[in-house]
Amino acid sequence: MTTPVTLWTDRPVDTGALPHGTVRVDSLAEALAASRGCTVILRTDDTPIDDDVLHLLSQGVDVITTGTLTVGDDALEEACARGRSTFHHTGRHVFLVELIAATVLQAPTSASHIRVVEVYQGTVRADDRRHRAGVHALAAAMFEADPGDVATETTKDGDNPILLVRGLLNGVEFYRGEIFAGVTQPTGPSDHLPFGDVAGVATYAITVAADPGDLQMQWQIDRDDPALDAKLAFDAVAAVIAAPPGILLVDPSPHYRPDDRLPA
Repeated sequence: MTTPVTLWTDRPVDTGALPHGTVRVDSLAEALAASRGCTVILRTDDTPIDDDVLHLLSQGVDVITTGTLTVGDDALEEACARGRSTFHHTGRHVFLVELIAATVLQAPTSASHIRVVEVYQGTVRADDRRHRAGVHALAAAMFEADPGDVATETTKDGDNPILLVRGLLNGVEFYRGEIFAGVTQPTGPSDHLPFGDVAGVATYAITVAADPGDLQMQWQIDRDDPALDAKLAFDAVAAVIAAPPGILLVDPSPHYRPDDRLPA
């Protein structure tokens, strides 16, 4: 069954690459008139889109966006409650690293600790609610843990790491996220990454203590890549439509799974 989606964007779009059934619109009025189950908003500029998002949500339209928001979660929750709709921001509430981390955890027989490192230009904002949701999702993937047994500690200061997020299960650390933002040189060595050099504006690494062997990976992502924005947004459509009204912080179901033809 095709999920009805409206795409509102100011970007050139390859219509052949869009999910079947997607309708493109160019204004808030057209988005409302389309009456689709979910609207994806992709923008190239940094102009805040608060009013448009809140209006769509209050009218019962689920919204996924990568656009700039200045409004807080309370206003978003209120609009979602009024329209019984769901909101998801692929940049503000989740990023590709969480989806990759959850996927990696499917490969080993068991895992005891995961470390995620992010090094990029720009600023970082401590978002306790988002980090807590991400840690809970990983605890569920690793240990099928009850959220009541999981604690999250977030530390932010001017020293490296700029932001440290720890996940603890019954008092024992199982997750460590280290975010080094404000990198002024796009390339050069980094002691924070398992494979050394930083290449590109954003570098990510995951290290998993696992059985039968530890896993390490490192990669670079262009955070301004419109194709990546679209991929993250459209990947989240099914989860947003299935979610209850409110803000969907983390989609806990990975979209990149091991090949099922491989032996267990």
